[in-house]
Amino acid sequence: MPAERLSMRKVREVLRLKYACGASVRTIARAVGIGHTLSFATQVGPGTAALVETIMRTKPHPEQGFRACLGILRLAKTYGDVRLEA
Repeated sequence: MPAERLSMRKVREVLRLKYACGASVRTIARAVGIGHTLSFATQVGPGTAALVETIMRTKPHPEQGFRACLGILRLAKTYGDVRLEA
């Protein structure tokens, strides 16, 4: 799945939050709305959404499970939603 393109306004906001305010990466992602992994998984199906949610919940920090979740969503792009949900 290709990375979501950010508008220049969001890039400026990310830089402002990071360097002017000293915010953490997690806070910045929530504030700007980057990282819609669970919503993409919900579009694939309920089984995929449950798996992504479990991966994110079991990690100490949700960022640690992000790459695994992207791999699962990439499988949906390669094989289709129906085969991934089976």
